[in-house]
Amino acid sequence: MKISDYIIEVLKEKGEVFVPRFGVFSLVRSAAVVNQEDNSILPPAYQITFSFDKTLEKDSILDFYMRNKHIPREQALFELNTQVEYWNKKLDAGESFLLEPLGEFVISDSIVRFLGKRIKTDNPDFFGLEEINLSEIKSKNHFQRNNPKVKEGSTQWILWLFLIIFPLTGIAYVAATKWNVLVGEKSIDTFSTKTSMHRITSDEKITKEVPKQDSALVKDSLAKDPANIEIQESLSNPK
Repeated sequence: MKISDYIIEVLKEKGEVFVPRFGVFSLVRSAAVVNQEDNSILPPAYQITFSFDKTLEKDSILDFYMRNKHIPREQALFELNTQVEYWNKKLDAGESFLLEPLGEFVISDSIVRFLGKRIKTDNPDFFGLEEINLSEIKSKNHFQRNNPKVKEGSTQWILWLFLIIFPLTGIAYVAATKWNVLVGEKSIDTFSTKTSMHRITSDEKITKEVPKQDSALVKDSLAKDPANIEIQESLSNPK
C-alpha cells in the first residue's frame, strides 16, 4: 500500500488528516451530482478536499502508517518525508499529477487546485443511497411504452382482487357472524311468532258437540206446549 492509501483510511475514520510540510486533507459533505460521463446521478456523499501548507508541523498520519505497516518509527518517518518531498517538487515544477485514491492536483496560472474524489463511508446519513443510472431509467420507460401489455398484466390481478375476492370475503363474514343484518330482525321475530301461534292453535283446538235428545221427550214436550194445543184445536174445529 502507498502512503496515500493509508491517508484515506485515516480520513474515513477521523475526517481529517495532517501531513507535515504538505497540507491537510479533509472530508466535506457533498450534494448529489450528475455525472456527465456515464449519464448518472451520484447520491450525496463525502468529498475529499485539500488545503496546501508547507509550514505545517502537525502530524496525524505517521503513527498510523508505522503501526499498520509494522515498521520502526524512524523508517516510517523517512518514507513519509521522502514521499512529501516528491509531491512538493512536482507542484513547484508546475506539474499536475494524480494522487490515487485521494484525487488530482491541477495547476493552472500558477494556482494549485485539488480535485478531490467522492468517497463512501459508513456514516448513517447516507446509508442506503445508491447511484441512479439515467440511461437505464430511459430504457425501462421506452420498453414500457412499446409494450403496454406488460404494465397492464402486472396490475390486472390487483383489479380482480378488488372486484371479486374482497366482496365475497365480506359477504361470507357477514353471513357467518351477523345473519340478522342480511335478513332483518323483524322477519325472524315474525316467523318465530307465527310458528308458535300455529302450534298453540293446533294443540288446544276444542271441538264442541251438540248433546243428543231423546225423540220421545221431544214429542212429549211439543204436546204439552200450550201454543201447540191451540193450533191443534183450531185445525180440528174449523169455523
